[in-house]
Amino acid sequence: MRAPDDMTPVQRREEIADILARGLRRAIALKARKNNSFDDILLDCEVKESVYATKR
Repeated sequence: MRAPDDMTPVQRREEIADILARGLRRAIALKARKNNSFDDILLDCEVKESVYATKR
């Protein structure tokens, strides 16, 4: 991590976005652990059937 004074405004925004994203992922994981329900994690999805499969 660099000092904010050594970063451009774009780099500072990217750093803030990264920190917020990591915090959000941690909060979602903590909530899922407390509820013992990992199927509620929004960043995870289960594919039931391929959308590219051709039926024969």
